[in-house]
Amino acid sequence: MAGLPKEIISNLYAGPGCIDLEKFNINADLIITLDPSCVVRGNNNRIVLPIEDFDVEPIINIGKAVEIIENNLKKGKKIYVHCHAGCGRTGTVIVSYLILYKDMQLNYALDLFYSKRGCGPDSMPQELFLESLYKLKRKVGSNNLVVKALLKSETLDDFLSNLR
Repeated sequence: MAGLPKEIISNLYAGPGCIDLEKFNINADLIITLDPSCVVRGNNNRIVLPIEDFDVEPIINIGKAVEIIENNLKKGKKIYVHCHAGCGRTGTVIVSYLILYKDMQLNYALDLFYSKRGCGPDSMPQELFLESLYKLKRKVGSNNLVVKALLKSETLDDFLSNLR
């Protein structure tokens, strides 16, 4: 069911905003909020990285989010990522993380997210971004270089120029 928070991989949770994590027995060490208008109740250790609804901009926030996820998962922390519904923007961030840091193929990462949440990236900009991210990762082979490209990009056009 798309309305419930789910564990995507060990210690990495995704779901909707405007909920109380305690009701779902999720004790997140860190909450990454992509939609500040719909925060979740739970741990106050929150990082707000707004991304436009049905979009991927600003891209720099996706880069920050995937770095934060990786650094905190390495420390054994539990992370909850959400936007409003926990589908498009949340799926884009988590699928990006899976491609970059778990070396998953795009379709496998998307299938994993959809199988857990029942929803996922759902707009043309999100789909174009994920395809481009996957191609760039395969082209350069380095997570660090791809993350640097994300951190230098505000718009989808900025990021796509890195493919050239």
